[in-house]
Amino acid sequence: MFETNKIIGSNFECNLQSGESEFLHFNHRNGTQIILKNFECNGFNEDGALLQKLKVHSTLDNYSASAELFQTIPFGTEFENRRNFDFCDSFARVIVDVNPGIGAVEKLKLEDFEICGEFNSLQVFFIENNQVKMEKFNLSDEHVVVNQENRFVLAFNVTCRDGVKFECGAGNDLWRHLAAENFENCSNRFMIEGNSQKITFSRQILAFENSEDAPRKRSWRLKYYFAWDDYVKSSSDIDYCKIALSDLIGDDCSHVNSLASTPCIAAPLCRRSLRNMLRKTDKSIELAANLALCTDASHLERSGDNQLLHWGIDDFFELSIWATKLLSKNNLYFRFAIQDDLLAELVGLQVLNKNLENAIETE
Repeated sequence: MFETNKIIGSNFECNLQSGESEFLHFNHRNGTQIILKNFECNGFNEDGALLQKLKVHSTLDNYSASAELFQTIPFGTEFENRRNFDFCDSFARVIVDVNPGIGAVEKLKLEDFEICGEFNSLQVFFIENNQVKMEKFNLSDEHVVVNQENRFVLAFNVTCRDGVKFECGAGNDLWRHLAAENFENCSNRFMIEGNSQKITFSRQILAFENSEDAPRKRSWRLKYYFAWDDYVKSSSDIDYCKIALSDLIGDDCSHVNSLASTPCIAAPLCRRSLRNMLRKTDKSIELAANLALCTDASHLERSGDNQLLHWGIDDFFELSIWATKLLSKNNLYFRFAIQDDLLAELVGLQVLNKNLENAIETE
C-alpha cells in the first residue's frame, strides 16, 4: 500500500511516503533535493514493507511539526521499523527504532542520505580520540570518496553555488552509532562519496562476522538530523540579555563535561536550570554554551553505564523550540552563542542560533 504525507516550510517541501525504495523526499526552493532511502537489516530492506502507520502533525503555533512512519518487514524475523520526525524552520531530527522481534540484529545499515544539487565544497567533521576535527574538500565533476580510514563522521555539510548550505549529522546518541566497537568480531563503516551534483552518505552501524555473536531480542534506536541555512531573520535590533551556561549553573560539578571544563548541556542540572530561568525571564535571552563531546553517562540518566559518548545537539534542538515558543508569548526571543569556533561552523547549530520562523504546515 502506498501512502504519502507532506510537511511544508518557508523554503522547503518534504514528502514522507511508504511502499517505495525511498521514504523521504525533501525539495528546497533552490532546487536541491534530499532523499532518504530505505534502511537494511539482516539483508532485508523496506521495499516490501507493510505499512502500519503514517501520520503527520503540526502544532497550532506552526513553529514545529512531527511525523511517524511505522512499518513491518514481512521477511526473516518480521522485524519492525518505526521512525519519528521532528521539523522546525530549518532543522529536522529523525529517530529510528528497530525491533528484531525474537531474532537478532546481525547487520544494520541506516538509510542512505543522498543530496542532489549544484555544490562547490564539502566539509566533514570527524571524531578522533574523542576530539572533533574538520576537513574541507572542493567538489567537481570528478567522483570522490571520503573517509577511507573509516573515522566516525559526526556531521558533513555541502555548500551550493548560490551559498545555501545543507548538513547531515549524528544525534546525541554517539555511543549507539559506535556500538560496533563494543562487540567482538563486529565492524561499522561510514562513507561519503559523490561529486558536485550528488553526495551520498552511507552508514553501516553493525556487521557481525558470526550471527551467534549478535545479541538476541535487542532493539536499536539511532538519532540523526539534517539542516539547511538560507533563511535568516534579522535580530540586530533585539536587545538580548547575555547569559553564560557556566554562570547559571554555579559550582555544582555533576554537570561538568568529562572531556572539557565546560558544562554539558545534556546534564539534568543544566536542563532544569535553563528551563527555570527561561520561565522567569522578562527579557530576550542569548545563551552562551558549549557543545563539546562528553562521556559521562550520568548526564543521560543511564545508571548502569559509566561512559557513553554523547553531545548536546538534541538538547540544543529541543531547548531552541521550547524556549522560542515560551518567549514568543511575550514578544521575546531566544538564541545560542556557541563557544567553540569549530563546532560553530555546523549548519545545524547556525540555524538554531537564529530566530525560528513559525511557518511549518502539514498536508
